[in-house]
Amino acid sequence: MNASFPFSLCRRLFFAVAVTLAWIDNGQAQKPPAIPVNPQAPTLKPAVPLGMQRGTTLDLTLTGTNLAEPTGLWTSFPAKVVIPTEGNNGKDNAKLLVRLDVPKDAPIGFHSIRLATRRGMSNLRLFCIDDLPQVAEVNTNHTPATAQGVPVPCVVIGKADAETTDYFKISVTAGQRVSFEILGRRLGSLFDPQLQLLDAPTGRELPGAYSNDAPGLQTDARLTYTFKTAGDYLVAVRDVSYRGSEDFHYRLRIGDFPCATTTLPLAAKRGSKVTLRFAGPTVDRIDPIVVRAPTD
Repeated sequence: MNASFPFSLCRRLFFAVAVTLAWIDNGQAQKPPAIPVNPQAPTLKPAVPLGMQRGTTLDLTLTGTNLAEPTGLWTSFPAKVVIPTEGNNGKDNAKLLVRLDVPKDAPIGFHSIRLATRRGMSNLRLFCIDDLPQVAEVNTNHTPATAQGVPVPCVVIGKADAETTDYFKISVTAGQRVSFEILGRRLGSLFDPQLQLLDAPTGRELPGAYSNDAPGLQTDARLTYTFKTAGDYLVAVRDVSYRGSEDFHYRLRIGDFPCATTTLPLAAKRGSKVTLRFAGPTVDRIDPIVVRAPTD
């Protein structure tokens, strides 16, 4: 074997790397095309209440900048969109009323919206389509004694205030199973939630009824609990650091719904057909689904 071969190979590799680095340093490397900034384009703040129930109509007030002279609202879900013209709607740069009519068969999950005006297209905002009826949070529910009564099932539209805890009261029967899930960070909120279940008469936390940073949910919280005794219980929701502001909106889902953590398998070869199953708490009623991955 020629003993000089390894040295020669290393010298060639070193030369090739040096040439490549010099080429990149001289600005010859391929750069992504620059996208010009449009200062007149609209910008959207979070679209509170961050979602709606399918099969219903929602008057949604969008807030942000440069919202005047709208030409349409793009949605990633099926919806009939109307932008009313009454009351000078469409002439305010800071807010805009849009009416969404979503059919009953709209796909549940995380979607998105964007506003178009005569001056450009807005940034994208996440928006949730749910199957649970919505309940608005009251602003007097910051103590156990003033907890807001809510039905089961429902989704509570809430906002965390600094140094406070939101309390909600539910009534259950003996042996009833209820799941609790907070949609916050996954919808673009700054809210980092902590979720607790308390016995209403004593205020004590129920054993195992605590959640913070549930698996697979970024920093959102979720738990499922089977109540041994009928009665009233409290759902305590707060930011883990007691933070809160206009950017700390959340959706608290309450009901007996599946809580999948992951899919099995985790991946599929493109062009193949796979049967997806789900793992996690309360997935006993989720049937496997067959998915065909696209070839491209």
